[in-house]
Amino acid sequence: MTDNFDFFDFDGQQDQQKEKPIEETKETKEKKETKEKKNNKEIQVDEKVDEKDDENREIESSWLMKRSGAFHKTWQVRQFILTHKDLKYYKVQFHIESKNPLSNFVTFDPQLASRYKNATVTEKKSLKGTINIDEITKIEQVEKIGKSKFTFAITSQEHKKKKTKERTWYIDAKDQVEFDKWCLAFQIVGKNVEKLKHSNVKDESKKKDKKKKSSSKKKDKKKDKKKK
Repeated sequence: MTDNFDFFDFDGQQDQQKEKPIEETKETKEKKETKEKKNNKEIQVDEKVDEKDDENREIESSWLMKRSGAFHKTWQVRQFILTHKDLKYYKVQFHIESKNPLSNFVTFDPQLASRYKNATVTEKKSLKGTINIDEITKIEQVEKIGKSKFTFAITSQEHKKKKTKERTWYIDAKDQVEFDKWCLAFQIVGKNVEKLKHSNVKDESKKKDKKKKSSSKKKDKKKDKKKK
């Protein structure tokens, strides 16, 4: 697993450490830049990320490593579109992890989303237009397995007024789409499948307890009638 770490060389940090420090001239600077470009060819970081902000940089890099699929083969990238007749077309990606494809319940990571406001969600089948999303206000679990409902706060480009609009999108476990390296809008991570199973078992046990209690009450009533 750790053998492939050279593949994820963000900004050529690993190669720079190996080289001896030399006085930087115009020629060496150009060589260094071309080397960094080669290193970052496979995985590119969004221009919105502040390179001086080490903490944010670390979060971004770790996400890029996961979304590449090199260490987490169960991760899949999906693309969706919300359409609006007046707005332009963009792509944004949802990132889902689930060992069991039938249990893609999702949670929202606001830490990543706060850095990519005014993102646009798109759906590959209909290219009529899009909606600008300022923030995701809530994500609700839908009863049917593998589906989730998203509520978006939308700003119309035409009227510049913020309004909350509810749209339901279903995450299809079978659809897997190639990811676009520049689409780093937000991350959705699957909950632990075992925990979901565990919660379902609890619910079933409660139902059984209720049935037992009701049946025992009925038996007691019959006994009382016989005694009378």
